[in-house]
Amino acid sequence: MTEMASVTAWHDKYLKDPDERALYTPEVRILMDAGKFIFATAFLKAQRLRRVLIEEVRTALNRVDVLATPTLPLCAWEISRSHVEIARQTEHVLHACWRFTYPWNLTRLPALSLPCGFVDGLPVGLQLVGRPFDEAMILRVGHSYEAITPRHEMRPPEPLPIAG
Repeated sequence: MTEMASVTAWHDKYLKDPDERALYTPEVRILMDAGKFIFATAFLKAQRLRRVLIEEVRTALNRVDVLATPTLPLCAWEISRSHVEIARQTEHVLHACWRFTYPWNLTRLPALSLPCGFVDGLPVGLQLVGRPFDEAMILRVGHSYEAITPRHEMRPPEPLPIAG
């Protein structure tokens, strides 16, 4: 919520110009417009929760150099699809895409996504998250991962069909 309001405030000047507004996808325009309706009280409550999340993540990162997570909760999807099913729940692809990456944007922690293989011929990613301002560590870990695995050189087992 804090990010939505902040992003909306930053992009507002562009959203007011019809030519600039047209450059945003309909989904992004809807999210930006929704960000205008976040009340200050809700924003401040979300900021408090954000601080709690930041402290919890920092506590976890005191015990490890990096966190390794999936980049997305799903494999690649057809570009024409607006919704996907995950664990028998249908949701918008934007929400699904942000689920595992948004916490790091919210906490402003450095994160890196690397290719790590395929599931049913579709690519999946490994996400590395580091301590504040420690981009060098996640880049070193990412480089080491690529040096000891061939995952970044892998290609799909066969060409994927093009939806039409």
